[in-house]
Amino acid sequence: MQEEQNYNAFQELNIFENTEINKVCDALFTKVKQLTNEDLSICGSMAKVFDGTLPEDYQPKDLDLVISQWGFRLLTSNLEELEGVLMIEKLPGRIILYLKAYLCIEIWMESSKFNFTPKFYKNKLKYTSYGD
Repeated sequence: MQEEQNYNAFQELNIFENTEINKVCDALFTKVKQLTNEDLSICGSMAKVFDGTLPEDYQPKDLDLVISQWGFRLLTSNLEELEGVLMIEKLPGRIILYLKAYLCIEIWMESSKFNFTPKFYKNKLKYTSYGD
């Protein structure tokens, strides 16, 4: 039997000033791991903050995440609700979670068109490096 893993990296590292957003992100990462056995990877502006391309005090309007095509298909049919999320919109190639805390989380289907390097922020959160 597989050991259940609960993520707490967002809360532990206090990624967002809003504690509710950190809780929702940890719950989402846990749920995705349970459904797909895959880890989400942070991309977009937050990945650029982690890489040092954008300043640490940058305030994102959303959180972009990426998952494999297989994982995306599983999420499309199985991700129905999550505490702290008002609505889940499923579109071709992405899933948008609208949070009560006025932030959107977008889960993108991985595309082979891009060659990104996976890294870990403080050895806890997987993110996609855009390189130099």
